[in-house]
Amino acid sequence: MNSHTENDDQKNGRTLMTKQLHEIFRFVQSEYAKNGYIPSLGDISIRFGFRSNSTAKYHVDKLVSMGYLSKEEGKRAYYPGPLFINTQDAFACEEYAEETDSLSRFVVSDNDSTVMGILKGDTVMYRKQDEANPKDCCIIQVGNKTLVRRMIIKDAHVWYVGDNNSVPAINGLDVQILGIPVRSYRIW
Repeated sequence: MNSHTENDDQKNGRTLMTKQLHEIFRFVQSEYAKNGYIPSLGDISIRFGFRSNSTAKYHVDKLVSMGYLSKEEGKRAYYPGPLFINTQDAFACEEYAEETDSLSRFVVSDNDSTVMGILKGDTVMYRKQDEANPKDCCIIQVGNKTLVRRMIIKDAHVWYVGDNNSVPAINGLDVQILGIPVRSYRIW
């Protein structure tokens, strides 16, 4: 019998994860690190023995509301949110990146990076690569600025855009791809 209530999630003004939600989050992190995308609701249901995908959706939506995952309005796919790694894990991730030299990082310096809920001041860990596919979220260099944008193809031309229309599109000819984000975090 589970005596958990919503009030149990609130301690000292901060939302806490239940044990099951934490296990789901760790599974999502692991699958994302291994495959480069968030597992489907069906995959989560199978892994945790849920009878329907709606139970997995409830838990994933909870992770979205807590900032660990993001979801574009009107889309079915989920993405890493600004708190995809919590603060404790952030330092372990940076240590791992330094030890293996497999990940790079940068701190977002302006509000021009509006993809996947990433904001000014967030630290983004990314896998170095110089290619991407349409709809991929990319770390790009434009002049002396490093930005987070999504690659799109429009009128047979490559553009890099934010998740909302307030950020101007960047011509793909002016961009150098630095890599693909793996994790991001925000220290409060």
